[in-house]
Amino acid sequence: MDTPKEGLDIQVAPICHWVDPDRTIKSTCLVFHWWQEPIEKGGIEHLSRLLYREGVEPLSVQFAVMADGDIIQCVPEPHTWCRHAKAEGNESCIGIEIQGQNAADLDGNELQFERVVALAKYLIEKYDIELDFRVTGLGTEEIRFHGLATHQMIDAFCLKMNGKVDVHLKYLIRILQALRA
Repeated sequence: MDTPKEGLDIQVAPICHWVDPDRTIKSTCLVFHWWQEPIEKGGIEHLSRLLYREGVEPLSVQFAVMADGDIIQCVPEPHTWCRHAKAEGNESCIGIEIQGQNAADLDGNELQFERVVALAKYLIEKYDIELDFRVTGLGTEEIRFHGLATHQMIDAFCLKMNGKVDVHLKYLIRILQALRA
């Protein structure tokens, strides 16, 4: 298993045990999601229940950043294929779930924000991911996403949009500003 650079504490808790650890992606994009659930409902175990529900195709994500700042790797390796960003996005995107119900939860938690930025910086360096969002191969089966994005940004280029409300643009801009500083 890959180990992160010194100073970045990542706990490995493979809660997405239904993924195929041998199916990997070429990581060129980071997609930020939020749980849309009250923090009081629970931690990583609650996320596991949200991702895997009876009768629904299971979702998966590579990382979760908890309200207390803990970073959890939810699959064996960061480049493990996960189902989180629509079919077109899953082949190139690492998903980061941020614990919180809404923008107020995310905007009001500076420790969590700092940990999101630290994780993004680590993954950007590890996989040589650019900051600015762009799409290549549009209109082909080779569509790829690059840079940092919210789920809505990915959704706009997918054949079936789900209209998921996710991390707001203001939060993504704050992440980009912190990374460029």
